[in-house]
Amino acid sequence: MTFIACGGFGKKPLPELQHRIKVNLRTRWVQAFDHRGSGQLLYFKERFLTPNHPGVEAMKAFSAKVWKLGINDQVGFGPTKGESEALLAEHGLS
Repeated sequence: MTFIACGGFGKKPLPELQHRIKVNLRTRWVQAFDHRGSGQLLYFKERFLTPNHPGVEAMKAFSAKVWKLGINDQVGFGPTKGESEALLAEHGLS
């Protein structure tokens, strides 16, 4: 099981990963990772919400645009904050 904490989850379309805690329930092994400053963004955040969440449709629309840029949810981590900004600028987006 993995727990994640992202800065600005409710306010930003691409919140930045701050911490990740990985728990192996079988062995009771816990690992904590500090991602602050890594620039790792959380893409497709609607996956973490219930279908009736008030902002889920807007998040799905944003994710559809991200998908069109070639970022998909089948690859482990998406582009970092810097890489994402460069990709948006390349396509004339902000």
